[in-house]
This record gives sequence, C-alpha cells and structure tokens, in this order.
Amino acid sequence: MALALSLRLRPRPLLVHVVGGLVVLLTLGPLVFLAWMGARQGTAEFLL
Repeated sequence: MALALSLRLRPRPLLVHVVGGLVVLLTLGPLVFLAWMGARQGTAEFLL
C-alpha cells in the first residue's frame, strides 16, 4: 500500500513537500502556540 502510494506520488515531489509541510505545520503549530502562550503568561506573571 505505502509502496504503491510512494510510486504514484514520485512524479510530483513538490506535492509531497507541500503535504509534508502542511502535516508538520498542523502537528507543530498547536505545540508552538501553546508553548508561546505559556511563555507569554509566565513572563506576564513575572513582570507583575
């Protein structure tokens, strides 16, 4: 299954990169957002 999928997508490496980038953004985006919010809240509490 995966082999057939990779063979079918081989002529379009750009599409693979775009989909991979979207997956990375969707998985890392919320983590980075939560970490940034936590850091901002921590600095706000530190300043107050």
